[in-house]
Amino acid sequence: MSIALRIALIVGAVALVALVIAGVRKSRMRIEDSLFWIILSLLILVLSIFPDIGYWASSMLGVQSPVNFIMLLFVAVLIAKWHCLH
Repeated sequence: MSIALRIALIVGAVALVALVIAGVRKSRMRIEDSLFWIILSLLILVLSIFPDIGYWASSMLGVQSPVNFIMLLFVAVLIAKWHCLH
């Protein structure tokens, strides 16, 4: 995983937490939803700080590159979240 991608993931995770906190403060977001997004941002941080987890998981699942695994993981999490709402 390139250093540029790792930095982008860290910046994205911090921005996500900032948006969630702002949404909760302005009462535009429920606490239950904010917990989901904060946990997701922690997952992003873990994967960006420890890229070997992405390499290991992508090789275990047969995904060609860790970047594709991360994208697949986040799409699956968001689909599961959407499915739970409906």
